Amino acid sequence: MIESSPSAATTVLLILGMHRSGTSALTRVLNLLGCALPGDLLGSNESNPRGHWESMRAIEINEALLGSLGRSWNDVRNLPSNWLLRPEAELARRQVHAFVKGEISPGKLWVLKEPRLCRLAPLWIEVFEEEGVDVRVIVPIRHPGEVASSLARRNRMIAERSDLLWIQHVLEAEASTRTKRRVMTHFDELMVDWRAQVCRIAAEIGLEWPNDLESAGEEIDEFLRPELSHGDAQSTDERASKKPVSPIASALYNQLVHLDGERVWNAVADVSAEFARVSTLYSSIMDADSQDRSELVRRMDERGAELAKLAGEARAGKAQIESLRAQVEARDAATVDLLRTHSDELARLRLEQAGEVELLRRNHARAVELLQCNHSREAGMLGAANEQLTLQVESYVKELQIIVNSRSWKITAPLRKLSSIARKRP
Repeated sequence: MIESSPSAATTVLLILGMHRSGTSALTRVLNLLGCALPGDLLGSNESNPRGHWESMRAIEINEALLGSLGRSWNDVRNLPSNWLLRPEAELARRQVHAFVKGEISPGKLWVLKEPRLCRLAPLWIEVFEEEGVDVRVIVPIRHPGEVASSLARRNRMIAERSDLLWIQHVLEAEASTRTKRRVMTHFDELMVDWRAQVCRIAAEIGLEWPNDLESAGEEIDEFLRPELSHGDAQSTDERASKKPVSPIASALYNQLVHLDGERVWNAVADVSAEFARVSTLYSSIMDADSQDRSELVRRMDERGAELAKLAGEARAGKAQIESLRAQVEARDAATVDLLRTHSDELARLRLEQAGEVELLRRNHARAVELLQCNHSREAGMLGAANEQLTLQVESYVKELQIIVNSRSWKITAPLRKLSSIARKRP
């Protein structure tokens, strides 16, 4: 029985499509037609230059849940049995509730796209229902050969794994939405005539787009340029025919293309039952291989951590060597500068010393010259004085001789003799 809540205040369109199946293109088209998007969107990159249009928070929640269940986005194994009842799922359920309360405001038509939702849709649908949000589902389909080619370019994934993932995502998206209004779309049809496709989507799941096609048409045409398909000008069937596809994937895709309405969903359900039966033959082997691979990855991570530590130590050692080299070079430069400064100072001192020696030599010569001049002058003065003194002595001698020979000197001789005797008496 199909549930329907046309009067619900809030509706969310879940885009449940395999990676590289044109989910980004479809989501942006619906957004341009007025469907609201969460606020924290994953930006563009080399593999999706026009944007992913998916919530970063939804990716984080789904990645964490898959990891806690021992799975990843490219894991082809079934999810653990009763995974919805596990504590890991309960934690994720609380996170999804917070996401809905924080991102999905009432009274709008929302679109939510994240490829991991194909596998985890049961949990998200439960939460949306508990929050009173009407859920309707769009399942985008692209030829598995085209998907494999895109994943090979982006992730270097082998075609066999890509085929299994494609089958798994299609089957699980169908199985988890049997009570919801849902529609299947094809990437090529969207690129060829998006107007017809969005009209068919609206008719099959019972809704009206907030924006009319005419007002949004020009911007959508600009967005859906041919290069968005990451392929050439050939049709999907022409391109895919050149790429090997597993028989079961090819058969399933042919049913998706040629059947319509409930017949296509019933065909997928039949394949799902057969696939589940067959998968029991290899699931235990894959679990063991996965455990071995996990152990190998753990060891590789340990070795990687050791190598990273050694690399870090090597970098630190190199940095230390560079630091020491820089210090030595700085000290060498300082020493050279100091030697240059000392050399300049020594040269200056030598010049000053040479100047002082020259000054001393000149002063000495001047002093000798002055001494010689003074000596000559004094010698002249002494000679003149000596000559004058000699003349005076000779003059005194002549005068004394005159006195001695005079008559008075002779008459007074007896008196001088008596005077001398008197002086001698006591």
